Amino acid sequence: MHLARHTFATELRRVAGIDAASQALGHADLNTTLGIYGHRDQTDLESAMDAYASWLDQQRENEIVPPKLTVESARLSRKVEAAGIEPASAAAPCEHLQA
Repeated sequence: MHLARHTFATELRRVAGIDAASQALGHADLNTTLGIYGHRDQTDLESAMDAYASWLDQQRENEIVPPKLTVESARLSRKVEAAGIEPASAAAPCEHLQA
């Protein structure tokens, strides 16, 4: 029975939060529930990372987050910023460029 109660409480915490688990278990003090069922494990981390990836995809669809950079282009971008170099597109307007 203890294992069933623990499994139920852990899953309820994941789905509905620690408050719901505490109430369902009949704990008078939320700290009791947090101490026993508040720990996170690999499943929690995987769920959190999946939710974050979905959120990022949605932000990219709305063009709020810039497109993904490759490691090399991100490194180059940081070097350019650190050197105080202005991007070519800002430094040289199109009308001054020749083919």
